[in-house]
Amino acid sequence: MIQFNLFTLFRGFLILSLAATSIADDCEYCTKIADRFTESLQKTAHKGFSGGNTHWEETNIGSYATSEVRFHDIIDSLCANSDNAWCFGILDTLEPVMHTWWNSVFKTNHTGIHSLRDIFCVTASNYCCPFNHFGEECDVCAPCSKPGGSCVGNGTRSGSGLCSCDVGYTGDLCDKCNLLTHFEDKVNDVLTVCKACHVSCTGGCWNPNVTGCNECAVGWVPVFTDDGQQTCEDVDECEKHPCNSSFEYCVNTLGSFECRSCSSACIGCSGPKATDCIDCRDGYQLVKALVNKMGRCAEILLEVMSVIVRMVLRNMGSCVSSMRSEKRQKTRRRRRKLYTRLQG
Repeated sequence: MIQFNLFTLFRGFLILSLAATSIADDCEYCTKIADRFTESLQKTAHKGFSGGNTHWEETNIGSYATSEVRFHDIIDSLCANSDNAWCFGILDTLEPVMHTWWNSVFKTNHTGIHSLRDIFCVTASNYCCPFNHFGEECDVCAPCSKPGGSCVGNGTRSGSGLCSCDVGYTGDLCDKCNLLTHFEDKVNDVLTVCKACHVSCTGGCWNPNVTGCNECAVGWVPVFTDDGQQTCEDVDECEKHPCNSSFEYCVNTLGSFECRSCSSACIGCSGPKATDCIDCRDGYQLVKALVNKMGRCAEILLEVMSVIVRMVLRNMGSCVSSMRSEKRQKTRRRRRKLYTRLQG
């Protein structure tokens, strides 16, 4: 009785879950199950049955290739690794259809497998429509241009059947270019494709380069080359110092700019590191640096440098914590005192 109640509760949960799904979801999961069925057929194609009683197997269930054992091996794999109620619920509906197909079609011709999606999801269960059809009655889709767009609801029992255009295409059939952002180009002098204008363009273009703009977009200015061609040149907005100079630095980007954060050690900076500081915040102090052979900056103690080392110093600095610096100084003083006592 407990098992029956749990099973009934689970079946009820499946029904409620499936009721909340859309028709398009039903088609999507049915298609996935049909595809997995095909994959499982391929994976089990060379698998043998090892029940032990060969004569009984051949007499009662035939070879593994068309056996009930193989069928149930496949069924068990279709919703494996899935905890989704949609998969189990749709499989519950499809299993009798699949079993009928297995016994009446597959057993007589198990090499000529056609589209199982059409068999399971269109013809037998009505979860889907044939491709290029849509809606509850599987009406014919609008003849959307390829490339250009696709039918909304194509192959499902939902959708409008109208064309949804790809980026750069427009028109009821997606057979025209959006000439504000793209331009028409011919492929093999026959097929018209829509290609994007350069990022510097606005109001359309006639080729994909910076020289093909009808007008220059915001953040770009028109300039003329030596041969008289008009081109669009990126404006360096950072020259106007748009960022908060106390804790940000400016990075110019194509057609725009970005304000990025300085190191927490800095008051003003030219980059993200402590070596890019213009001045140091409270708790930090400027420490001169030595440029080594690898191009990196190593912190050094000026008071113990040799004359030779001083000759390679450059006028650059890094902000380091003054607390750490004071701690180092105290450590050195203790070492000097200890050394003096040992000498004495």
